[in-house]
Amino acid sequence: ADISDSIALFTGFYDPLQNLAAHGHETASTKPCSGHVNNCTIFDNYKVHPAWAVTFYDRFVNGDDFHRWVLYVHTWSQTIILLLFLLQFNSSIRQNRISAHRWVGRLILLLLVFGVISAFKLAAEHTSIKDYGGLWSTLGFFWMGCWCAIPAILGFRSILSGDVKSHRKWMTRFSGAMWGSFFIFRLIALIAGPIFVNVNLVAIQLSIWASAPSGLLLAEILSRRGSVEETYHTELQEEPEVSKL
Repeated sequence: ADISDSIALFTGFYDPLQNLAAHGHETASTKPCSGHVNNCTIFDNYKVHPAWAVTFYDRFVNGDDFHRWVLYVHTWSQTIILLLFLLQFNSSIRQNRISAHRWVGRLILLLLVFGVISAFKLAAEHTSIKDYGGLWSTLGFFWMGCWCAIPAILGFRSILSGDVKSHRKWMTRFSGAMWGSFFIFRLIALIAGPIFVNVNLVAIQLSIWASAPSGLLLAEILSRRGSVEETYHTELQEEPEVSKL
């Protein structure tokens, strides 16, 4: 699909709730598409949109080819990583096809390098973009990138030293941060946008700063819960039978 159609679909995801809260009028956090031509969304009947989404559309649809290609590199590398997680955390593949597990892991790390570098390149330019939050947006995306990259690096270092248990923990945290930066980012923007419709930047800043840590924390909680249940069932299996009197 053309990038304009993809970003219009992205904007349209937020439009119904945002317009409901704004009563269809421009507010501190919403504005119409540039030139008042309603082409930055898939919905003709919604006339205002999150200000940051309109700016996002203008930046990449009406901007230069170089920035579009950087966005493509970031988007596709991160998307492929999320899909590859489905293979990496498949217990059958981990146990029976260890060589494939290792090569997929190396590919994920390579894609992460491209994804983070491209994200940092784009984020470094946010200081002059008011609707993103300026410098706070730049710092926030660097923060998000660190929450994703550091667990991956520590997980890779763990497996190089033969510490499989630690490797599994850090890679679980890495996947949580990645899913958080994708899914929770959008969820926060979807919910916070209408709540803070009359206050600019709150929704996008919450999404930027909170999404990756929230994903990592959720992965950690689910991982520990799974470990406790696994230990409990193992102990039940190993508990000697008590003969009936």
